[in-house]
Amino acid sequence: MAISNDERVGKGLEQLKVGLMPFVEREFRSRFGESRAHDAKDLLSYTGH
Repeated sequence: MAISNDERVGKGLEQLKVGLMPFVEREFRSRFGESRAHDAKDLLSYTGH
């Protein structure tokens, strides 16, 4: 059975999130400091459930 467009888009967005995580963490850390780096990690790990 073929996957639906919704599943396909969801998988693509998940891959994008994983790929962007190191960049966003690095930029967040450089802008707001090490103490707030965990906030970026928490934000990026949000699943929406």
